[in-house]
Amino acid sequence: MQRNPWTGPHESAIVWTILFAEINITKMFHKFHENDIIAGGGVMDIKATLEKMHEVLRRLNTIGPKLVAAAGAPGEVRAVQFDRARGGKRVIDVMNQLGELEGLAAEQAELLHILDECRAKVVPLIDAMPYGSHRLMLQLRYVHGMTVQAAARSAGYERRYAYKLLAEGEKRLAGVA
Repeated sequence: MQRNPWTGPHESAIVWTILFAEINITKMFHKFHENDIIAGGGVMDIKATLEKMHEVLRRLNTIGPKLVAAAGAPGEVRAVQFDRARGGKRVIDVMNQLGELEGLAAEQAELLHILDECRAKVVPLIDAMPYGSHRLMLQLRYVHGMTVQAAARSAGYERRYAYKLLAEGEKRLAGVA
């Protein structure tokens, strides 16, 4: 009869020790990576990440209306009529519409994935900022993905003041100011 190597008090203690060591190494690596973003050369990484987020959020804001327009209804896909005599669509038109929807949905999924990667870098830095209007605007824009106008409206600021707060907050975030 073969003995199971994972049984017994000594073996389980070794397994738990290894498990906690792996967790601590993971935490240490995360902290090292976070410090790498903040320190030496990290300023360009944050600037580049913010610029990338600007572009992704802009593209996401244009895809939403395109998806609605391609669906043919405000926010929903309607049943398709194939009878041309009654004003229905041809099969080829429906196939083109479905292809367009599929392409837009794939682009949206890719952009959301990129946005999540960028947020993973930026959110800890925003959370480390002191509470105030700069942090609020950065959170509304980059964490919640609001447009600048919607973030300004939500925070009760004028649009121009919101742009100013975002610019100053981005400089602080990158360590330039």
